[in-house]
Amino acid sequence: RDRDVTGVQTCALPIFYATFPQIGSGSNSVFTLNVGNPRIQIVSADDTLHPFFDGQIPTDVKGLYSLYVSWTGTKYETLLYKDTIPSQTDSSTGIRFANFAPNSPPVSIYLAGETGTAEFANVKYQQITSFKNFSGKSGLKNYDFEVRNTSTDEVLASFSVSIPLFFNITFVLDGIYDGSNTLDVLRVNNY
Repeated sequence: RDRDVTGVQTCALPIFYATFPQIGSGSNSVFTLNVGNPRIQIVSADDTLHPFFDGQIPTDVKGLYSLYVSWTGTKYETLLYKDTIPSQTDSSTGIRFANFAPNSPPVSIYLAGETGTAEFANVKYQQITSFKNFSGKSGLKNYDFEVRNTSTDEVLASFSVSIPLFFNITFVLDGIYDGSNTLDVLRVNNY
C-alpha cells in the first residue's frame, strides 16, 4: 500500500525498467510463467537496484498462482499461493477473502448489519479463505459486507459487490492497521 512496484522480471535477463509494466499500489496484474522453476524478481519504484522478491517459483502445467505483496511500513512481505479456482454454476459467484493488512487483528467478514455467523471467520494476517458461493438468483445480485475485528466486533472496513454470475472474486484487506484507522478492501477478479 502506498508503494508502487516498478517491475516484475520473469527470466534471467537484465531488467529494463523503462519498458516494464508498473503495478501500482492497490492493484494487480496477470503474468504468464514457464513451467518448471522460473526465477522471478520484483523491485520497488523506490529502489530498483535491490529486488525485494528474488526467487524461483515451482510451477506446474496448468498451475495457477497468486503472489501477494504487502508493505508493512518498513519492509515488503510476500506470500505465494497456489490457487484452485472453482467452476461456478447455477447463477452463483465464488467469493473469498484475504487479509494482507499488517498489524491487523484477526478479522471476520459479515453481511452488513448481520450478527451471528460470519461469512468468513477469524482471518489472520496473510491468511486466504476458501471460496464461498453467493447466489445471484431471485434479485440477490448485490451484497454489502463489513470486515470486523473478531475480538471487538469493531468495523474496520466495508465493501459492496454486485454479483457477476459464474465468476470468482478475491477481496483483499489492505493497509497498515494502527489500532484506530479504517482499512481498504481491494478486488481481484479470478474469473
